[in-house]
Amino acid sequence: MQIRRFSIPLILIGFLLLNSCTMPSRNAPAVPTRDAAYTAAAETVIAQLTEVALTAASATPTLTQMVLLPTTSTPQLTETSLPTGTVTPSPSSTVTPTAPLSADDPKLRLGEPDWKDTFKNGDNWALYEDEHARFRARDGALVMTAFQAENRDSWMLAVPEPDNYYLEVTAAPQACSGLDRYGIIFRTDATEGYLFGFSCDGQYSLRRWNGDKFKALVDWTSSPDILSGADKTNRMGLMVEGDQFSLYANGKLLNEVSDDSYSHGGFGLFVASENTQDFKAQVSEAAYWELP
Repeated sequence: MQIRRFSIPLILIGFLLLNSCTMPSRNAPAVPTRDAAYTAAAETVIAQLTEVALTAASATPTLTQMVLLPTTSTPQLTETSLPTGTVTPSPSSTVTPTAPLSADDPKLRLGEPDWKDTFKNGDNWALYEDEHARFRARDGALVMTAFQAENRDSWMLAVPEPDNYYLEVTAAPQACSGLDRYGIIFRTDATEGYLFGFSCDGQYSLRRWNGDKFKALVDWTSSPDILSGADKTNRMGLMVEGDQFSLYANGKLLNEVSDDSYSHGGFGLFVASENTQDFKAQVSEAAYWELP
């Protein structure tokens, strides 16, 4: 289109020149002048396009890097989005963490218990109720109730009768104070034996009952290892080996006692109230491990 626009004026100029008898050489028409201008213009445009092309070409690595960066960073993002140890825990692992087992906790070395009761029923126990106390299994727990604040220990026995063993009872008192208590009776025929107990105020004791009166082998003693107060769950542990008795609270060794007054007998649970009407202690589990 530009050639046509330039050609019309050049024809007119040539026509005027002919009319004035100034004949240009046949070898030097006006077209070369047009071609030179066109060529110069074309060269300028080509140079500009070349510069743009070179500029674009020189920019290509930068653009390529910009494109590649998200690709090369993707594995890093993938790795950091799933770091080891930060996987969302299952609902069962979000439960409040428990304290680690003590180094002297018998459970670390005894494995699975030989006998365990979670009180789906009361078949393993001689349950009863009288004017002083009531023992009954309900809702997956054994509930022991001392009706009166009369400082009277009431007990009932389990059916098994192991010889040497580690026994553990998981229990929690309800509304209570002072020496309101619960615990284990062992080496007993129901008329005499030993009583290992925890009190509401965080004490423990080991007493011997001869059918008439108590003898304190370990008098009531406070321990930081016993959780005190209502609704505090404790694990009572008792190791019985011959005439050697080891007393535990939540896996911690409280005391070791030797006594040979009673060499055999069964075990059971007891409850007593010194201060609270209808004092209750709830046992959620009892288990024992037989010792060689």
